[in-house]
Amino acid sequence: MLLVRNILQQNNDILHAIRGGETLLFLSLKIPKCNPVTPTRYPEKREMEPKSKKWVNGGLMAICLLIVYAFSSSRDVANTISIEDAIKTGTIQVTMIANGGFSENSVALKIINKSADDLQLIVNAGSVFYSTDPGEQELVVPIDQLILVKARAQMHEQLSAYCTEANDKVPQEKGPMTMKTSSNKKLLALTSYLNKNKVSPDTYQDAIWSVTDQHSLSNIVVSKKEDRELRTFLANLTGMKDTWYSSPQERVVRIDRQIVQETVTINGELSFKTTVGAVVHQEIHKKDTGLLFKSEKRNTIKTGNVDYSFFIKVRGWEKGEYEVRVMEGATLIASYPFVI
Repeated sequence: MLLVRNILQQNNDILHAIRGGETLLFLSLKIPKCNPVTPTRYPEKREMEPKSKKWVNGGLMAICLLIVYAFSSSRDVANTISIEDAIKTGTIQVTMIANGGFSENSVALKIINKSADDLQLIVNAGSVFYSTDPGEQELVVPIDQLILVKARAQMHEQLSAYCTEANDKVPQEKGPMTMKTSSNKKLLALTSYLNKNKVSPDTYQDAIWSVTDQHSLSNIVVSKKEDRELRTFLANLTGMKDTWYSSPQERVVRIDRQIVQETVTINGELSFKTTVGAVVHQEIHKKDTGLLFKSEKRNTIKTGNVDYSFFIKVRGWEKGEYEVRVMEGATLIASYPFVI
């Protein structure tokens, strides 16, 4: 019993109330009943440590670790605030300039934290950066972006904001910019969707242009299930029809800062039915022009339901309406229109 009384006395000395933010965490140690243990003597005359004492030592160590974690965690937590609110309250000072791009890392920020606290700034999805030149693009933030600024510190940060005006000029490099929240309800619906769903970042620009500039949903390349779901969402949002194919775009910025883009491939899944043992081939037709290409390869279909991947390079082709035709001899089995 003397051992138990000693243990209880030790634990009375280590009860603590730890303040973490506004929460009080009380720690205590429950001591099981135990009988005095008769020490066992070994040849070298070392006394074996009682098992109950080992258990208590382990409990004391765990409590110490919790105490250290609680205090260190409370110190590491930064105040979270939107960058707009931090600017309005004078908590931070921000300089915004364009980087000469229209998508990733297109806006540069210089931030000075005037407060005595670390700050975690949120640049909200749907925030728009714009210049004083009405002929330059406005750039929208597609998903929330976080910036950690230490107390009384200055830092530089790059933000990814995407073009919302495909026919305007890319903002001039080092040109001053201002921030606001978009007033385009459909664009805000899109950024809210992107913020909640893990679509491929490569889809952001084409998704935005489908809303702001009515670009085809086929420009959004489907790399995974979430990308296909994004196209379905946008079809419902914009009223545009989704397509069976994807049409990846290659983009360059001219010296006059205008964006020029070109379709480089057409690819997608073809599905049709035919008689077992049918021998089929593919043809490409252009509207008002006729047959452009006829495959020499003939495929013998072993089943009545056919699904296969279609791919063709179209770099340099004229813009217009085209059609893939699946033929059995001179008989049309199925057709799939696409636009360049």
